[in-house]
Amino acid sequence: MTIKQFIEKAIEGGATFQGVDYSKHSLTVDNRRCGVWAEKDGQRSFIEVLHAVLRPSVWKAVGSAEGWKGFRRNAGDATWALYDWESDADSLVDMSGIPEWQWKMHAMIDHLCNGGTVESYLETL
Repeated sequence: MTIKQFIEKAIEGGATFQGVDYSKHSLTVDNRRCGVWAEKDGQRSFIEVLHAVLRPSVWKAVGSAEGWKGFRRNAGDATWALYDWESDADSLVDMSGIPEWQWKMHAMIDHLCNGGTVESYLETL
């Protein structure tokens, strides 16, 4: 998923930015400013990517649009693992029972802490 697709999915799922419903706006990515321009009837506004990806309500909206309805399965499910289950067995965090959108948001934060970028994480979705 690209940054633009993430923002589009968030809007589709009901997210608003700066209190504005952008569902009827056209979106254009601005890589230089790390965000998306939304335009409607000659009016432009800017949605900053970092402000979007750090808001749980945006992830919940993306999850709604993408059909992420489930909860994280049992802690040993390697397809949803936050950690390398072999090497980090003593430091596991049980994240079973949380919504999938929340797990994916936490995984993005871990990805950023490990030197990744928002763009490289979104590409995995």
